[in-house]
Amino acid sequence: MTVSTEQPKQPPVALEPEKDVKAKSAEKFGEKIGTGCSKEYEDIIYVTAQRKFWLITKEVTEQLDESAALMSKRVAVTDRLERMQQLDKAGLMACFASPALSSFLRDEDKLRFDELDDRITKIETSNKKTLESAIAQSDATRRRIDIYEAENSANESLRNDILSLAEERKQLEEKGRKEALAKGYIEENGRLYSPREIKISGLIGIYCKYREASKKKAFTENDFFLKREAPIWELLTHYEKLLERTEKEKKVDGLLKEDITKRIEHLESVLAEYTKVILDLADLGIATPEFALNPESQRAGTLSFHDYMQLDKELDSTAKSIVTEFDKWCAATGDRATPPSSVFIKNQNKYLETQEKSRLMRQQAEKNLITVKPYRLLLWDPKAYTPKPVDSLVKASIPLREVSMASSNKPLSHFSLMDLRSYANKGMYELLKNTKIKGIAKADEDAAFTNYLVEKGCKSLEINAEWFEKGLFQPEKLFKFLDQEHFKVKSIQSPSSQKPWGENLQAMIFEDDTLRQLALFDNSYPAMFVRMLGVGIVPAIHGRAEVSGPKLKDKKLAGIELGMEVSLARGEVDILDLKLPDPANIKPITLEYISYKGEPKVLELGEYYLEINAKAWGFVGASLILARDLKVSSEHGKLGISGSDDAIEKTTETVKDASVDPAKPKETEPDVKLFFGAQVGCQVTGQLKWKPPTNIRPAPPVPGYARTNAWNTLAKLEVSVAGGAGASLHGAFSISMKDGRLRLNAKASLFFGLGASGSVSFEIDAKSVSDWLRMIRTALIENDMHRLEWIDESAFSYLSKLSFLGIVTMGDIAFYAAQTEARVNQLYDSMTNGNRASLIGYSIASFPDKMGYKEWFAGLQPEAIGPLLHTLCSSPRPFKAADSSETATAKSFDSTQAIVYQQQAIGFCIEWIAQSPVKQAFNKTQPNEAQRQFEEAVSRMNPHGVTSEEPKLDFCKNLYRLNKFMEEQTGKLGAERTAIEFRRSEYKNNISILGQHINHLCSTQVETSPLGFISDAYNKTTTVYSGQK
Repeated sequence: MTVSTEQPKQPPVALEPEKDVKAKSAEKFGEKIGTGCSKEYEDIIYVTAQRKFWLITKEVTEQLDESAALMSKRVAVTDRLERMQQLDKAGLMACFASPALSSFLRDEDKLRFDELDDRITKIETSNKKTLESAIAQSDATRRRIDIYEAENSANESLRNDILSLAEERKQLEEKGRKEALAKGYIEENGRLYSPREIKISGLIGIYCKYREASKKKAFTENDFFLKREAPIWELLTHYEKLLERTEKEKKVDGLLKEDITKRIEHLESVLAEYTKVILDLADLGIATPEFALNPESQRAGTLSFHDYMQLDKELDSTAKSIVTEFDKWCAATGDRATPPSSVFIKNQNKYLETQEKSRLMRQQAEKNLITVKPYRLLLWDPKAYTPKPVDSLVKASIPLREVSMASSNKPLSHFSLMDLRSYANKGMYELLKNTKIKGIAKADEDAAFTNYLVEKGCKSLEINAEWFEKGLFQPEKLFKFLDQEHFKVKSIQSPSSQKPWGENLQAMIFEDDTLRQLALFDNSYPAMFVRMLGVGIVPAIHGRAEVSGPKLKDKKLAGIELGMEVSLARGEVDILDLKLPDPANIKPITLEYISYKGEPKVLELGEYYLEINAKAWGFVGASLILARDLKVSSEHGKLGISGSDDAIEKTTETVKDASVDPAKPKETEPDVKLFFGAQVGCQVTGQLKWKPPTNIRPAPPVPGYARTNAWNTLAKLEVSVAGGAGASLHGAFSISMKDGRLRLNAKASLFFGLGASGSVSFEIDAKSVSDWLRMIRTALIENDMHRLEWIDESAFSYLSKLSFLGIVTMGDIAFYAAQTEARVNQLYDSMTNGNRASLIGYSIASFPDKMGYKEWFAGLQPEAIGPLLHTLCSSPRPFKAADSSETATAKSFDSTQAIVYQQQAIGFCIEWIAQSPVKQAFNKTQPNEAQRQFEEAVSRMNPHGVTSEEPKLDFCKNLYRLNKFMEEQTGKLGAERTAIEFRRSEYKNNISILGQHINHLCSTQVETSPLGFISDAYNKTTTVYSGQK
């Protein structure tokens, strides 16, 4: 066999054109920038999420420039809906997950968790329906059997099914918890928090300790030179001025200067930690009163706040002294002498003056913060702060990237990895399918972007600890390192190109202290999102700029456009001095309710608007910039605002298969929409302003009180103060008591229109309580003196006690409302015991301004009048009293004179009820408002103003008691006898008019006892009510 050695014929080789060959041959080995072993690169970038530098090639520089320009073009679109559509195409709107522990599980574990959760829910729902069906059985025997079987079945399913399923779910949840902790989140009670929130909470705890210590003289010292005890802040100021003076005087002994300097150093060391925690909170966006009162000088601010706390002590001591002095006076006289008017008036005026000084100091603090950049939220009451949970989680598949490019004239550039799809390999998109949750405030591995850069011949540089000095990044050390390692970067060859980029880096890079970094530059994706939207209008990283926000869609708030300030470094959006609605276009709010007769009623509640300052961060801040509409919402009574857009659900696409569109990773369906009212990333402070309705009753006769049409501050909105309404509010509006304070609870839509969701709850300011009482009286008259369904029992009782105290003392209701509920109860109880009857009778009968009393009585709730009449019917006792002048000599009155004042006071009270304005005439069958007020008040003649199960019988018994007391003869002659006889005659006439619908249905039989001449108590009295119950 012959073997051929001939090779197969090869196809001809196609040569490149000659000019191209020349071009290639002219290129020296290693000259192609960024390839092979070369150390020459086109540009250098800092990737904020990675906290890492990259030396990049010319090819990558051009591709990143192109992608960043495309993103800038999208962000610059003025039409908000089109802009969101453009961002959605870039893959930025669908990479979020709900903030739950289960979101941190791997895909198979997440599916199993959802399956378990669904099965448990179905079993529990089925058991509940079975039990409800059994309870609904009409047959009693069958019902008991079915209920027993349903409960037994539920217990069996609990043992056999739910417990084992719940245990498995718990184990998966624990896995999610561990993963969440590893990602940098903190979990408490099933809610996830960022390190920032936990840091703020921890600092506030430390701050509270220092603040309490300052109240106990921990920051005061006895000073040798001043020869007195003084606050350290005051001493520091004194010694600094002294040092300044000694330095000007050349003859001063050097040892004296040294002593003064050491004294200053000692005082500063005592304050160091206190001052540090105030500044740390300010770095995190929270202003304590010490900071707010003087942002430029913490020492001066702390000294001012020390003055404020002294005012606070004065308020507390004045309130205590009023109660103490009242009790001392009464105890010293055996309850036989009335305290002079000055015991109330003088101390009340002092209290109100001090309160006004406190208010002005806080008002100044609020004004100061408006001028400080960046804006901080005022936290006047640190105990009110509650940390905010995260509103959404970011998946690892999010394609948004943020870099600082040395060659760019912008401080930061943003782009989507989706826009690099034509340049990258498929490996990057496989990595973008990752559904895991990204870590928070930590350097990110960022495998997808890293894969792209490495493939293109780029080189990464880890941040070196030697590049920092006192925690601050030193860019010249980075440039020196590049030179030492023989790296050549075209974009930073000259010092002039290094300087601006170096300054940008100093604004972003700090030593690896996560929490400090959050304070100065937040590298999280939510903050990155805000910077992407604001970088085009803010020239520097630590700069701020005003941007226009969304408009309010609801008709009630129409025309209001949000003015905002964007802080790039923090990724925050500040909303300053927002008024919702616009005060110039406000219409009165009305409350529709059903009367006791089942008839629809309308109550005018006055005019309201919110004066808001807010700080929004993360995706909520982004939503305010992006969205077309502003949403006012509330979660558990906590007010929030956010951007919203109904169209977002229509524009957010869901791609199930990457093969359909390689620009989108597989399984990008979001668990929560980005702009779906996520208001938990927004801290709101401000005031609820209120102008009372014009038809409410006149003000009580308080000296110096003048009615104005000015706006009142109805409530203060503290940062993160959770209200008490929330889901528990059944109607549109209610008044309740919480923690001893009066609260207004309402659907947010009542104030802010149908576009607002949830409920809000505000503590009613003490100064506004008097106006609210008059408004409630108007409603009581409209409701024929029947209870109002929108005021809960405890609140109504509290308001009645305030009214009572206002009557018997003629003091300012605001003063009593500012006290604790316990103090109000204490004073009320001391006033309603029978020993004070003569004192109160004298106060009413001798008070010169009877018209003031009459106006105050009109529409007064029966719960306040009843206890007053009950007290005035008590046995008269001798007493002493003086007029309102402090120099007046006290006069003594015996029990015979005392009864005259009590009878006169009762006569006046009944007369004022009879002369109340009414809408219909007095009637024997259909009682009008005054008749109802009289009946309800008499039936409540007891210390607590309550009725029994037989209120009509109570009325009859108490009417007999009133009449019997008014029949008591005084034994006086002359003018006094004439006056009291006239008052009795008027009393009888008014009683017959007011009670014409019920008096004739009451009858009382008295069986006289042989001892009856001693006291009526020995006689047997039987009272009967013969009408319909």
